[in-house]
Amino acid sequence: VTAAKLGCVAWLEHCSEYSLATWNSAVDAGQLACLKMMHSRGCTHVYSDNNRAFRASCENGHLKEVAQWISSLDENIIMYISESSFKSICAGGHLDVAKWLRSSKNTCFSAVNFGDVFVATCANGHTNVALWILSLDDNLHNRYDEAFKLACAKGHLHIARWILSLHP
Repeated sequence: VTAAKLGCVAWLEHCSEYSLATWNSAVDAGQLACLKMMHSRGCTHVYSDNNRAFRASCENGHLKEVAQWISSLDENIIMYISESSFKSICAGGHLDVAKWLRSSKNTCFSAVNFGDVFVATCANGHTNVALWILSLDDNLHNRYDEAFKLACAKGHLHIARWILSLHP
């Protein structure tokens, strides 16, 4: 019997132990009801790595479902976001997550190469996120060609046209 067949909460009610793998699976899938149930049953040992859970929920776009809830468990906790996580979030088109992270007082970023993030975002066809990245660092013109080539290679004509419009 799998969690997908029974529904996460019903499946967890049949389990006598909650493992870190179960917790991480629920995080990755954005299953807030499952996470809250595990938390309410005192399963605090399974989420000892809240930072991993926080990053994974952000990378998967589960801001309201999971990331904000995890960060609310301890208002003094600082969540660390690596450049690769931030690039993953932006390349996945999760603008709401990226903006929230940049404005959160409980988030600490490693150094971010906005050029790499911009290229990855364009390669995945997310104009709205790429435009926002340009608002953070308007000195990315040296990456337009690379972003254009990748957008074309992946069939994102709208991005390719937009990048062409950025050239003076």
